[in-house]
Amino acid sequence: SKPTCFYRTGAVPEGMASMGDSQYMSSEDLAPHHRAEGNHAKTLYTDGSANKAGSTKYAGWAVYGPEGQCTVSGPLEGKAQIASRAGVRAILAAMRVYAGRLIIYSDNKYVVDTVRNAMAGHFSAEGEHRDLWQIILRDIHRVEQIHWVKAHMTKEDAVVRGVEERHRLG
Repeated sequence: SKPTCFYRTGAVPEGMASMGDSQYMSSEDLAPHHRAEGNHAKTLYTDGSANKAGSTKYAGWAVYGPEGQCTVSGPLEGKAQIASRAGVRAILAAMRVYAGRLIIYSDNKYVVDTVRNAMAGHFSAEGEHRDLWQIILRDIHRVEQIHWVKAHMTKEDAVVRGVEERHRLG
């Protein structure tokens, strides 16, 4: 008559519904500043994600540089632990780890569209995530291109969509 598993009964004792705030949720965003120098446009892949534990979300971001020198990742700082903010934060990290021109690939359509608007001069950092966008706008001229790549594609899907394998993996 007693439940043996909370998962199966849907009953969760008080205090087990969510995890507490992480140390990053109450700290300032400190993006990496170890900028690699270079004169050529560097291709970087960015991603942000969020995971839910109970009623609490935790988010993180990453930048992948195929050559290795610009690969960084970290937790998303602050209370807004959502995937869209983590995606914006990944763009900021890409701009901070490489001092030259950038070619960016992202699976976040919101981020790609917003960067394209900023590159065309049609964006003001007044909306969502404005603190990050204001920093990004200062160096938006260094973004040479930004491309959207569908997330979690199979190799076959990539072929059908005309996406090179290196960009699918990136």
